[in-house]
Amino acid sequence: MTPEFSIIIPTYNRANRVREAIESVLSQTYKNWELIVIDDGSTDNTKEVCQRFKDQRITYLYQENAERSAARNRGIAKAIGKYIGFLDSDDVYARSFLEEVKTLTQNTTSPSLIFTGLSIKQGGIDIPQPIPPAGNLACADFLLIHSMATPRAVIHRECFQKGLFPKDFSIGEDRHLWVRLATYFPVLFCPKAIVIQNDYGDRSIASLPAIKENYLSLCAAIQSEEGKTLARKSVSIAKGRALLVISRWHIVNKSRGGGILYAIKSLWVSPVDQVKFKVNLLLRLFLGYQLKSIAALF
Repeated sequence: MTPEFSIIIPTYNRANRVREAIESVLSQTYKNWELIVIDDGSTDNTKEVCQRFKDQRITYLYQENAERSAARNRGIAKAIGKYIGFLDSDDVYARSFLEEVKTLTQNTTSPSLIFTGLSIKQGGIDIPQPIPPAGNLACADFLLIHSMATPRAVIHRECFQKGLFPKDFSIGEDRHLWVRLATYFPVLFCPKAIVIQNDYGDRSIASLPAIKENYLSLCAAIQSEEGKTLARKSVSIAKGRALLVISRWHIVNKSRGGGILYAIKSLWVSPVDQVKFKVNLLLRLFLGYQLKSIAALF
C-alpha cells in the first residue's frame, strides 16, 4: 500500500537524539506512513542507532555532508507518499500529529501546504508557540513575515514541482521555499501544538557573516523571485526582522555598538513593525543595561 505520508528526518551527528525522533513517528496513531532518515555525513554512531529499528517502513540513507537542504531534497526525491513532512532529529511529533494532519487534508481537494502549531520544550516545560493571526495578509506574505519551522510543515508532493529547498542558504532556506510554494498553492493551518521542539540549549549559532549573508540575501532573493506577488510592506517587515536577528547576535556576543546599529537599521527599514519592542531595546542599550538582560528580551 502506498503511504499517505512520507516523513523525512535529516540528521548530522545526532546519535544521542535521533532515536527519540524516530520513535515519535513509530508511535503515531495514524499508521500509513514511511520514514526516510537522511544521514548527512555523520561521524558518530548515527548509522548504528538508526539501523537498530527493524520496521520496514523506515529507510536509512547515508550521504557525504552536503547540508540540510540537500538532505531534505534527497528525501523528497526518494519519497512516495502523497504528503511529505519534515522532522528535525532534535524534535518529536505528538502521537496524534499525522492523524490531525490527515483530518485537515480531507477538507481540501487541492495540493496544499499545511502548517501546525508547535511547542518548545525548555527545562521540561512545554511553551506553546501559537500560529499568529493572518489578518488580511496573503499566505505568501504571512509566511515571509512569520517563521514556520520546518517540522511544522507537511506539503503535498505535487507542490515540489514548483521548487525544492534552495541550497544557496544555510539559514532561512525553508522560509524561502514556503513563500515560493504559497504563491501557487493554498495554505492550511492546524493550530494544535502537535510538534515538540526540544531546546537543549546547544543548537548551533551561526557566525555573524553567515547571518548577515543568509538573512539579507534571503530577503533580496525572495523579493526578486516573488516580488510581483509580495506586498512591499511585507518585504520591509521581513528585512526589519532580519536586521533584528543581527542586532541580537551582536548583543549576545557582547557588542553593544553593533546591537544599537542594527536595531536602528531595523527601525529605519520597518518603522511600523514591533515599534515598541525596538524602542525599548534601543533605550536599554543606550542606558547601559546589562547585555545579558537585554538578550533575554528576544
